[in-house]
Amino acid sequence: MNKVAVVITYSFNNHASVVLLDSWDKAVEYIRKGVEEEYRIDTVETGWDATTEYTISNDGEYAELINHLSDGDHVTTWRIGDIYEAGAV
Repeated sequence: MNKVAVVITYSFNNHASVVLLDSWDKAVEYIRKGVEEEYRIDTVETGWDATTEYTISNDGEYAELINHLSDGDHVTTWRIGDIYEAGAV
């Protein structure tokens, strides 16, 4: 059973992604790998004329990647969230 989720949000659109995982440790690892891969894509593959940076919180539960583009900053965030059954809150 899935116990936690990683929620990924984007400042440049209203889309959000949710990845279900079965442990907090796996969620922390997913965030680290996800932000590092997105950084690689944005700096190597896209060819954007941008300054790109990312940070990961000390506990690994939150990460933020910022692409400083000519039309403004594009921010992608990863964070861990709890999963609740309907009616449990």
